[in-house]
Amino acid sequence: MKRYNIAIVGDAGVGKTALVKSLRGCDFQRRYVSTVGCEVHPHFTNTNTGDILLNIYDFGGKDKYFNNPNVDYPSLLKTMDLVVIVHSPDIPRSYRNANTYWRNIVEKPVLIVANKKDVGISTETTSDLYLSSKNDAESVGTFEQTLASILTGDKSIQVIGW
Repeated sequence: MKRYNIAIVGDAGVGKTALVKSLRGCDFQRRYVSTVGCEVHPHFTNTNTGDILLNIYDFGGKDKYFNNPNVDYPSLLKTMDLVVIVHSPDIPRSYRNANTYWRNIVEKPVLIVANKKDVGISTETTSDLYLSSKNDAESVGTFEQTLASILTGDKSIQVIGW
């Protein structure tokens, strides 16, 4: 089984944890609970070429969590196979702050995701993927398909089960 490490980063409140939970099959929850530090979530993806294990590192978006002196986050990000930077149109600074995360990543594939597309997309943002705020099955399926394609380098790979 192929294994990949993915970091999900972005400002607080952009929907990183909701996106991870939706990918893992959990229902959308309106209640917001801030992620403290970093949580790791394993996720198995079935594809037409075999199973893939995604170890998803969900980083808290608050500076006080990301700048934890006990964890060297920039070094941890360098060990990832893919870094997903999430921003949201209802938090305009989150798109501008994406550059902060980008600067900490050296020679890693990056996927920029605009979450909460139904809230409204600013015309000044450019993203690789646009997802709905409730992370519906279509959005989550597209996200999982994109992850599998980028990580394996196989544009024809198909995720099974969505």
